[in-house]
Amino acid sequence: MKRAVVLLLLFVCATVSNAQNLFYYPDGKKYIGKAKTINDINKELAKGLPVYKHFPRIKDDYSAVGFKMFTDIPIWVITEHPKRIKEYINSFDLSEFLHSWEFEFEIEMCIEKGNLTDIYLLESLGRPDKKTKLGTAKITLEEWYYSNFGISFYLTDGIVTSYIKVG
Repeated sequence: MKRAVVLLLLFVCATVSNAQNLFYYPDGKKYIGKAKTINDINKELAKGLPVYKHFPRIKDDYSAVGFKMFTDIPIWVITEHPKRIKEYINSFDLSEFLHSWEFEFEIEMCIEKGNLTDIYLLESLGRPDKKTKLGTAKITLEEWYYSNFGISFYLTDGIVTSYIKVG
């Protein structure tokens, strides 16, 4: 049992230390930087903005692509097969994602992190179809409804604090 635990720990350490060697830019160029984990590379390349991690469903391949949330704009790729980067990126279906449970899970993660803002929604989704604003001198509460996704986002002082899937 101890041997199995030690081997598992060695594997995890080796994987983490080699992860940097597996990072690429979407154009296929090797990543050169200090990031050692997906969280590190998100902070560096996405500058703290929400990122969706797409895992292409390709047999015997364990790659991932980081996309700017709500878009099909790739930010990074982690793979052992850099020649397949274009295939990984093209395997992402934005429309399918935006209507999936994964999309809702990612929204919940962004809300928990507090990094989903009014500006980000405007830049990535455009203007909401309906916007309701309530507020006091100290707090502004807003509801932004996007009919094409069937989602209402609720914002407090410009930060998304909750959402409701309507459709």
